Amino acid sequence: MLVHDPDRVAPFDNHAAQGLTLQDRSDIESVSPRVSVMTCASADAHCPGCHRWHSCPSDTGRYVCGDTGHCNYCPDNQYCQAGKPQAAATKQKTTKQQALVTQVLTGKVIKVADGDSITILDNTNTQYRIRLQGIDAPERKQPFGNASRKHLASLVAGKEVTVKWVKRDRYGRIVGTVIVDGQDVNLVQVKAGMAWFYRHYQKELSRENRKLYAKAEDQARTDRLGLWQDKNPMSPWEGRRQRLR
Repeated sequence: MLVHDPDRVAPFDNHAAQGLTLQDRSDIESVSPRVSVMTCASADAHCPGCHRWHSCPSDTGRYVCGDTGHCNYCPDNQYCQAGKPQAAATKQKTTKQQALVTQVLTGKVIKVADGDSITILDNTNTQYRIRLQGIDAPERKQPFGNASRKHLASLVAGKEVTVKWVKRDRYGRIVGTVIVDGQDVNLVQVKAGMAWFYRHYQKELSRENRKLYAKAEDQARTDRLGLWQDKNPMSPWEGRRQRLR
């Protein structure tokens, strides 16, 4: 019979548990209610996130292999992957967010692909594809798609720009704010009616910029600038959705 320390969560070997009798299991759980003697389908059948060494009391009697839930019992149990307490998970997320440091990249714009994508060349002759953060311009085949690209080119083509960024998108592009001559190019595109404020990703912007971008779009719409000359302009995300159908 195992001796249980009530002040410590004792990891228990699921694999070894498969050789225990029902009486053994009953004895262990009666002395140590914080130990849940559970088994997986087989010794090698552990799923991703499984408590390989299970000792999380919140799952006693109803543990499912592969469970990735949270509990408040075993924050120090290094073997219990699914037993991370919610508070610890929140702290970990906050720490991760704090670790996101704004990086600064400078270079010459050598290509303007569309109204929200450019390529720059830095002083080491390294090229970087940049996706302007917080905005979404019309696709090239959409109305005002070419106009949006030309407007962006008039602002940045051949110029030295600064890019402030913290992430890359799924295509490997740097997502950031492009600054030229002290002005936020992303915001200028929205003000001119050449791009939408991309609300789907607005949480990536500061609270101040969210307000600025939203106000700029509202004003461009009121003044019927650029793409807002159409009564019902199709958003680029809707255009992409239709293209994939």
